Amino acid sequence: MRTLAIAAVLIGATGGAALAADLSSLPLRGAIYESGGGSNWSGFYAGALAGYGSADINMGNGAKNAAAQVFRGTTLEADTNASSLATVANRDARSAMYGGFIGYNWAWDGAVLGFEADYNHTKLKADGSDTIGRSYVDASHYQYNWQVDARAKSSLSDLATFRARAGWDFGNFLPYATFGVAVGRGKYDGSTNVTLAGCQQVADINGIYQPCTPVGSTQTIGSPKKNTFSAGMVGGVGVDMLLTDGVFARLEYQYIQLYNSGEALHKINIARAGIGVRF
Repeated sequence: MRTLAIAAVLIGATGGAALAADLSSLPLRGAIYESGGGSNWSGFYAGALAGYGSADINMGNGAKNAAAQVFRGTTLEADTNASSLATVANRDARSAMYGGFIGYNWAWDGAVLGFEADYNHTKLKADGSDTIGRSYVDASHYQYNWQVDARAKSSLSDLATFRARAGWDFGNFLPYATFGVAVGRGKYDGSTNVTLAGCQQVADINGIYQPCTPVGSTQTIGSPKKNTFSAGMVGGVGVDMLLTDGVFARLEYQYIQLYNSGEALHKINIARAGIGVRF
């Protein structure tokens, strides 16, 4: 009887070990993606982007420059700097945008450095107008009546950036910061009507100078500008998330400043998502 019990124990132990070996060789179903050895992020990559942008657009100095051109050499401008009052207030613009990106990464012991270029098509547009006028009498009792009617439109249709990136490899995740230069293409249309009139006041018999009827003219200054290019800087942060060995998703925020886009200055905030492929 003792012999039979010992035999049963030996057979059970042998069978259990064999079953464990068989189970260990089976794949686990439902596991998340895990890459093999080495960096997940080195090499070339490219993808598509879509997002939303908001911009604070400075409508520029077109009205001020036009008024200064007309007022130049007058005591009105010398005494009051009247042209500085001719401005069109900033405007907000919002638009969806879409485009693509391409880049290359190098990896060293967890650090990931790279270069990237992207392009976005958008329709950031703003327009504004302003009217201001004053009357001024200088020390010689010369009376000026002036008025500035200003109008400005600014649009941005194409936006490209060229950036360096620095991130850290957390396996399936690559958080990063980015900084570089930006280039935009758009249109600017600004025109200003400047009216300047004057007359010499004359004193009455009591020595009191009386208002007179100014005589003058109106000048229109400005013209549309198509395909205006502007340059500036861009900074941002984001995270790439590996979905498979060759495909990743992206979430990113960028802040862009563009200078000399026609007469306007654009300050742009962009939030966007993308999908990319590693080569």
